[in-house]
Amino acid sequence: MSDHRLQYLINTITRVDGQKPSPRLSKHQKMATSPFVFYRGSAQLFYADIKGGIISIPKECEAVPLTSVMGDCHTSNFGFLTEEGSHGDTVIFSPNDFDDACVGRAEWDVLRFLTSLHLAKVHCDGVVDGRYLSDDINPTKPVVSFKQVSDAQQAFIASYVETCKRVVDNAAVLNEAVDYCPNAVPSKLTKLYKKAKARSAGGEDFLTKSALAKAVHLVDDGLAFRTDEEKFSSLNEHTYSTLLNVFAPYMDDAVVDIVKRHNAGTGSVNMSRYYFLVGPSKPHNPTSFSHCHIVEVKQQREAAPLHYFPSIKTLLIVSMRLT
Repeated sequence: MSDHRLQYLINTITRVDGQKPSPRLSKHQKMATSPFVFYRGSAQLFYADIKGGIISIPKECEAVPLTSVMGDCHTSNFGFLTEEGSHGDTVIFSPNDFDDACVGRAEWDVLRFLTSLHLAKVHCDGVVDGRYLSDDINPTKPVVSFKQVSDAQQAFIASYVETCKRVVDNAAVLNEAVDYCPNAVPSKLTKLYKKAKARSAGGEDFLTKSALAKAVHLVDDGLAFRTDEEKFSSLNEHTYSTLLNVFAPYMDDAVVDIVKRHNAGTGSVNMSRYYFLVGPSKPHNPTSFSHCHIVEVKQQREAAPLHYFPSIKTLLIVSMRLT
């Protein structure tokens, strides 16, 4: 790496994270574990490289109209979740991170996702070889080949193009969802789907293994977040009251408890975030527990693409004024 490129990386990371790359910052500790984790934590660098011409995109893409984009579209920002939070019972596979969502160019999401497939394979190879550390990967399992990665990228592009064609012909396609039946159409996602289903409200593992069950427990005066110094910290009376007054009007039920969340995520791990336990008012019991859910409230920074492409914001403002 040239000295110029190194300084470029340092400046780009410092602008977003507020300090130079340092092992003292938990976000930077995570990013240093592998190229894939670095990629996940540096969305701003992706757009800086597009703006600077280091990443080249075909000129033909400029003819594609602006659309809504995730902004940080990579394999780890998709997963199974319940449609209405932990109190819902419809398990869906969906994007699950919109920190950098904005109106932008569709090719940004496509290219960032395709790149992540390659880096995910490199990451898994590194874990198996002992070069990278990860508690989420079983090193005894086989890793996909680069040929399989290429096939997956081609399949993604083909499916994406086909879906776009269908939307052009019929806008109602935008509201479609795939009704996934794991027994009829088994796939690599089947095991994960069944796991998510078992942990959803009403599932056999909901009261023991769901994200809600791991974070919350019954106490003498109702429900509350568990004591877990690595994940949560309690709030002083002033902060608790301020957060409650500001955000309670936007919740769909009563706010039962609030804590500060630590060391979550990668790209925004250094941003302040709070967990709201939302559900029926007291008294609580095992039945009311299934009607609760956790709402995350997180400090937000400017979407990564918009810093490097501010003209998009100008176009939107002008468009709104004209309409």
